[in-house]
Order: sequence, then C-alpha cells, then structure tokens
Amino acid sequence: MKKSSKTTQVLFLLSLSMFLFLGSVSPGLAAKTYTINCISAWPKGTFFVQNFIASFIERVQKAADEKYPGELKMRYKGGPEIVTANEQIVAVGKGMVDLMYTSPSYYLSKMPELDILHMTEKQPWEEKAAGLYDYLNTLHNEKTNTYFLARNGLGIMYNLFLTKPIESMDDIKGMKIRVNPSTVPMMKALGAVPIQMPPTDLYTALERGVVQGQVMPSYVLRAFGLVKVTKYMVFPGMFDSPNSIVVNLDTWKKLPKHLQELLTEQADIHTRQFIEFNKDVEQKELAHYKESGMIFIDLPPEEVDRFRKVTREAFIQRVMDKAPVETKKILEYITK
Repeated sequence: MKKSSKTTQVLFLLSLSMFLFLGSVSPGLAAKTYTINCISAWPKGTFFVQNFIASFIERVQKAADEKYPGELKMRYKGGPEIVTANEQIVAVGKGMVDLMYTSPSYYLSKMPELDILHMTEKQPWEEKAAGLYDYLNTLHNEKTNTYFLARNGLGIMYNLFLTKPIESMDDIKGMKIRVNPSTVPMMKALGAVPIQMPPTDLYTALERGVVQGQVMPSYVLRAFGLVKVTKYMVFPGMFDSPNSIVVNLDTWKKLPKHLQELLTEQADIHTRQFIEFNKDVEQKELAHYKESGMIFIDLPPEEVDRFRKVTREAFIQRVMDKAPVETKKILEYITK
C-alpha cells in the first residue's frame, strides 16, 4: 500500500513537472511577432503615399496574415510631421523607425552618389537584374546602417514648364527658371538663370514675371495650384524620380528568412504596380492641362538630342564631382 502510494506520488510529481515545463516553453514555441514601423518623406494625403500604403504596406500585411499569421505587423506612423524628410535617414539608421519610403534626394548629404539615379535609362526591375540593388545595398549598409529594399520610381518625368513659348534650346537662354538643387546644373548648361525658391512662392513669382518657368514632375503642378499661371509644357521630360524603400539594417537582420523573402517579393510586385498606376495619373493630369488651355511644345528631333545631351552631361558631371567612384559604378548599372 505504501509502495503503491509512493509510486502514485512520484508519477504525480513527474506529471506536474512535465506540465510546468511545457507551460513554460509553449510561449517560446509560438511564432514571434515582428513589427515594422513605417514613415514616408511626404504627407499621407499625397496620392503616391496613399498608393504606397495600399499597394505595399497593406499588401505585405495581407500576404503575411495569409502565409504566416501573427508573425508580422506593418504600421504606418506618418510623414514629415513625425520626422522631417531630411532627418528620416538618421531615424531609420538608428532604429527609431524601421522602414521609410523616400527620395534619395533627401539624404544626399550622406550618399551624394544616389543623385545619379535620376539619370537611369532602365526600369527598377531591370536595374535589379543588372545588380544595382546589390551594390546600393552595400553602400547603404556601410554609410547609413540601412538595407536597400527597392526603388519604386514614379515613372513620371520632370518637365520644363514655361510662361512663354520656345522653338529651340537657344530660346531658353537668359530665362529665369525655378529649380531644385538637382536641376541647377541642367539649367545653367542650357543658359538659363536658375532660381531657388519654395514651391509656395512660385505662383506669385510666375504671375509677376519674377521667373518664367519651373522644372518639376507633371503630377504636382495642380497640387501647387500652378496650372493657371503656366502656359507651356516642354517635351521631352528631363529625368525620373528614383524614390526608394529603405529598412533599418538591424531590423532586417532580425527578420527570419521567410519574412525577408515576403517583403522582397511584395516590394517587387509593388514597384511594377506603382509605375503603372502613376502612368494613369500622369495621363489624367496631362488631359487636365490641355483642357485648361496649356500648350504642349515638342522640340524638333535635333533639338531633343541636343537637349538630352547637354542636360545629362551637366547633371552627371555635378554628381561625379562629389562621388566619382560610386557614381561611375552606378552609371554602369543604369545605362543601357
């Protein structure tokens, strides 16, 4: 009797120990949840940030929920009201946030060579196939403690908009043109006088003749209310916008391989979808400009070749002066 009682007691203790052991490790057996806090260089209300949220953040979340339930949480935290655009690369590099959708133009102080991406002759997926992403990733790792996930360029060119017509490049000489830092050398090469000012001051400057034009992507013209004071749009466009998705390097390394692959796959899908979406947006904007009375100027073929050669060479030289080794290497990847 005593022996039986003792055996029962031992079995009970063993069962209890096993229960407590399993109870203590079961949370560890459950999949860990990884949260990716995301920001953008532009306000949430802009059409391309809205599309980024819908076609990347929300798509990633949906795919993760289907394939790996509970393992990944994508959180959009905000735009420049959270961290100013020029400081976002620092915030991501330090892990204050995990992922940013931005333009390399906002962190040229750390990676001036990225400005040359404006001169790409390829689509993002062609750049990736050529090896550009691997090279950019190495540079981002070393210089900003980040992982370069994708380039989701807008596919919308920067154009020259004017208040008076031109027939050749020579007509641009002496014109005062509002520019951003990247387009200063282009306008100088064309003989124009580059003027830098905030977009908010541009309407009055155009209306009063302080400047006779501006360089910007077509989709923002209406957003800044400039259609009324802009009479002419010059073709061809000058360059694309090489926007990108960048992740904190430590965050990326902590993600299990299957989540890294999921993010990469969705980024590739997003890139193709994003460019197609933006083409539709641009066509609608161009239609609106025509309805508003804007006149489109197509430079003659010989002037197109001259225009592209002069502006491209001036832009490349500007970037080469700042980062010759990296710029030369990137050019190899983005030139057809």
